Amino acid sequence: MWLEAASSQQPRLSKSLQLAMSIPLLFSDGRSGLGIAEVTDLSRLSRPSTRCYIRTFVQLGYLERYKTHKYGLAVRAANHGLSLIGALRRAAPAVSVLEELRDRTGYTVSMGALNAGKVTYIHRLLAHRPGQCRINQEIGVGAHVPIHCTALGKALLASLTDQARRNLISRLDFVPWGPRAFVTHEQLIHDLEDMNYREPVVSDEEFTYEARSIAMFVPRPRIEPLVAIDVTVPAVHLTSQELVEQIGPALVYAAKRISQIA
Repeated sequence: MWLEAASSQQPRLSKSLQLAMSIPLLFSDGRSGLGIAEVTDLSRLSRPSTRCYIRTFVQLGYLERYKTHKYGLAVRAANHGLSLIGALRRAAPAVSVLEELRDRTGYTVSMGALNAGKVTYIHRLLAHRPGQCRINQEIGVGAHVPIHCTALGKALLASLTDQARRNLISRLDFVPWGPRAFVTHEQLIHDLEDMNYREPVVSDEEFTYEARSIAMFVPRPRIEPLVAIDVTVPAVHLTSQELVEQIGPALVYAAKRISQIA
């Protein structure tokens, strides 16, 4: 099986991703107030790529722009500097696992982190099967999606303690994104009561019309943000049960591999 074969292979690292992830590390060496030109020289990226990646890190809350039009580590990153640096160093091998999952399944694969009352995409690897482009909605890295009607969100919610989960849900605005989205706090709380965060979680047209997703929580050290990964498919391709049976095992295996990255 491909799962067994994959375990013996070394991760294929993306050079461009490694260079991009080096940007916040530049500021961790005591530097501050770096401009686009300086970051370009230090990172060996092109100026357009540098500008794009810096904009993404600003959106994620890791960098901030000063009045001088230069950039530095944001308060969030400074307060959790060690965990941020560690997470960035692990990003390249993690994304290689996601690339493999996308290539094997043929569907869009994402990683999202819990960010207050929403999920923020850390990685999003798009697939291009028929019908996939429409449900991808051109959502990319750094974008925020609701926590109450996405598979990623529900997987992250399921990993919280009961009290923490209730506190977070009580502050959510239940906008009915998809035709099957939860519309009340009580409905979501009840659905999560019997949910096992160690197993895949499915979202069936809750966030997007004609789309189904399956997500898996990724256990990581407590000092790091909570993350989960998912696979999104056109609803006409797989039923919810088929999603669990055909994609679930590969998703669980990928989450396990990412959780073991030191």
